[in-house]
Amino acid sequence: GTRQLLMRDIEDVSEMTGEKCTGGGSGSAGCQDLANNIYLNKDFEDDNINGCNWVTFNVVGSTNWTTSFFGGTNFAKITNWNGSANTAAESWLISPAVDLSSSTTPKLSFTNVANYNEPGLKVLVSTNYSGSGDPSSATWTDISAQATLDTDLSQWDNFGDYNSNVDLSSFKSVTTYVAFKYVGTDSDGSTQEIDDI
Repeated sequence: GTRQLLMRDIEDVSEMTGEKCTGGGSGSAGCQDLANNIYLNKDFEDDNINGCNWVTFNVVGSTNWTTSFFGGTNFAKITNWNGSANTAAESWLISPAVDLSSSTTPKLSFTNVANYNEPGLKVLVSTNYSGSGDPSSATWTDISAQATLDTDLSQWDNFGDYNSNVDLSSFKSVTTYVAFKYVGTDSDGSTQEIDDI
């Protein structure tokens, strides 16, 4: 589990001219940019839903979070529409543990757009999740009411129309987790998209 960097040739080093990437991952700042007080960064430009140690977990059904591309950007997407019908689903997208213990006023920011039927998306925070497996083993606080979620499900809007900036001061710990929980039924459901966490 220890990260290692192997240099086979001095030329490997000479090409390392970009910005330092703390933690690896996507975007210019990688998973973190602590110099700029960014404790968690996920923009999905790595086209990997589990990049930067994010995890997915299905409680009901096999509907899962994926990455998608539209309008020049990658983002996380989920829908319980299988092409001919809705299927019952409960699927979680969960961040890695974030150490907010020394932060002053931590905030969670992200963008969201949705379409079709029921909202079906909740935003939750935990400080005692194990980091893998069934999220029901942890205590989660629903912070959806503080987020700006797309509730106009009659059409596709723009990511810029729904920007959340939620205060996480009540959840400062060495192991703070953020989760996006999607729910749909076998007769209803929405398509949810998330970006720039």
